[in-house]
Amino acid sequence: MTKTSPATTISTKSRPFLPALVSAAIGIWGAGCGRGVLSQVDDDDAAVGADGGVMGGSGGATKIDVGGGSTGGVVATGGAGAVGMDGSAIGGSYGGPNCPCSRRPGENNAFMCPPGTGQASTTTLGTNGGSASLNGTPSTASIPVSLAILPTALGQSVSITITETTTPPPAGYVDESPIYSIAMLPGLTLSTPAKLVLPYQNNLGFISTQLAIYFSTDGMTYTRVQDSYINAGFLQDSLTKSGFVFAGYPQTAADLAACGVSVGKQ
Repeated sequence: MTKTSPATTISTKSRPFLPALVSAAIGIWGAGCGRGVLSQVDDDDAAVGADGGVMGGSGGATKIDVGGGSTGGVVATGGAGAVGMDGSAIGGSYGGPNCPCSRRPGENNAFMCPPGTGQASTTTLGTNGGSASLNGTPSTASIPVSLAILPTALGQSVSITITETTTPPPAGYVDESPIYSIAMLPGLTLSTPAKLVLPYQNNLGFISTQLAIYFSTDGMTYTRVQDSYINAGFLQDSLTKSGFVFAGYPQTAADLAACGVSVGKQ
């Protein structure tokens, strides 16, 4: 094995067993430190990103530019990109120690942002009210998603199903939960609003003041719930009908910059 300047080029032509060992070791170190370490790998080896994921592959070297300074950071060439809320084209690949993790594929996926599992729970409630809840998933391990319905809010017995969907949260948001479906009788509007509890989590170590619950009737267009507010580890708001909800807030230019991506109008 031939070494040049520290952690810039690694050639493994004569030791076929080393690429996997070197990549695994560097991937673990990179995931812990939140910064890229390889700038180029020869031949069929793959570069390792900030989250330990494979950035390159067969067919030649893959270049990764490593940011300087104490915070590090990674900007990888290429990448499928994404589309922001305002129609902006977001290029490059996600990474960096201050980059919010996401449940959208390819956007700084991490264990602190577990995707939806598809798990569901159904509870039948009557005129006395009660609570429907879903727990037992990575996102609801500490605090369940719950819907508390007051007495007299229902005029009949109703089955309420809460599902942690596998649909990724919409682009343009920093998502802090999977999307949940709250399904009651079609067309039903509660005479008294129910109280929704929705857990959230992120990898940043702080809570944005913009964090809120977003609601959609069709799972396509989301709006902020006006009475949404932050509590200790969960959000609360009022709900009167079936729909889809998730916890998050609109991405800002600072969020995108922290992820090492560039933004340009389409």
